[in-house]
Amino acid sequence: MPVTAVIGTQWGDEGKGKIVDLLAQDADMVIRFNGGNNAGHTIENEHTKDMPEGVAKLHIVPAGVFNSRTLNVIGAGTAVHIPTLAQEISELKSGGLNVNNVIISKKAHLVMPWHVLLDEAEELKRSPKKKIGTTKRGMGPVFAAKHARKGFRAGDLLRTDFRDRFFDQYNEYELILQILYRHWDIPNPSVMYREFMEYAEQVRGLICNAENEIDSYLNRGSNILLEGAQAMLLDIDHGTYPFCTSSACTIAAASQGSGIPANRIDERIGVVKAYSTRVGPGAFPTKLEGAMDNKLREWGKEYGATTGRPRACGWLDLPLLSYANRRNDFTSIAVTKIDVLHSLPQFYVGIGYKNCSEHEQAVCEDVSCGLEEGSQAALRPVDGWNSDISGITKYSRLPKKARAYVRAIEDAMKTKAKFISVGPHREQTIIR
Repeated sequence: MPVTAVIGTQWGDEGKGKIVDLLAQDADMVIRFNGGNNAGHTIENEHTKDMPEGVAKLHIVPAGVFNSRTLNVIGAGTAVHIPTLAQEISELKSGGLNVNNVIISKKAHLVMPWHVLLDEAEELKRSPKKKIGTTKRGMGPVFAAKHARKGFRAGDLLRTDFRDRFFDQYNEYELILQILYRHWDIPNPSVMYREFMEYAEQVRGLICNAENEIDSYLNRGSNILLEGAQAMLLDIDHGTYPFCTSSACTIAAASQGSGIPANRIDERIGVVKAYSTRVGPGAFPTKLEGAMDNKLREWGKEYGATTGRPRACGWLDLPLLSYANRRNDFTSIAVTKIDVLHSLPQFYVGIGYKNCSEHEQAVCEDVSCGLEEGSQAALRPVDGWNSDISGITKYSRLPKKARAYVRAIEDAMKTKAKFISVGPHREQTIIR
């Protein structure tokens, strides 16, 4: 590999979990480097058959957990919700998995109970037109606390003064919730602390100086896989702000959140879903309405792994894919869910934007227009292949029109597709 980063190129939900699960079979270490339990990776492999619906829905645990030989690191750039992590590990164990290959960086920030309460209160207070579609998992407040330098980190759970600091911050956030948001239904601090610590005791033993392990693996030339959450267009700096996540999602975040120097990252794989989806408000130039939106959602099972919310569906946006590549400089791409389009005789791709206020031409290719809420895409028709491809294992055996669609994506991103996913299972992947 030896250091490979997997980055989403759209608004998340591209199938990064499957690609990480696939690559983790040859990885010595997998590092989750950003986001928190507002993200979800759905994994379907031989280990998940005893789990509900035959899949595992991971939110914090890295997707390399199914390889017992792989050390899985919850990195410094993540936000860890302790109850979710404890429950996730318990569910994996219940499914027959021996989860003894997960560690947590002491530097990872903790999502505290008041962060979740504040996230909910802030979204509730916003007017309907100003709601940002938060998952209400506390991400905004925890990253705000991090950058205000008053957050809790996983290593703080090992300190003797943690209890005192817990109650001090409780008092501060209680005032904020009551005075600014008129939120009076706040649990008693002693009850909140006891419940929090019951979960914390279950994962305390996983906390360590993870960066020492990372350096050791890196210096040995081990295969290291960096697992991204959310995606490029949800990046706090380069995404569809303010309708984005609260952490960075680009290749730069892979370095920052893992602690691995940027020049040591050898491969940068961009994951591209063959159509587009997003959850919540914000720019979505190729968004569909009506019957086709519903069809893609049902065919692709487009419901959030974290919230269960239905995802809005649309066609692929080629200028935004080009933009994602310029921000990350991918060495290759993985095209996923191309099988979902198999029964369509014709579909479309976005090639630019129309009705842009600052441009007079009929089709504007300025990607900044595509990042604006309410933007509409100019579309180009694409011939479908109208045949089931879910059992194909070689690129040369894909229908000619399916290969033409892959080439169109490659041309837009100026990057070759190394992986083409034709189904949810690990073996349903064409590797070129």
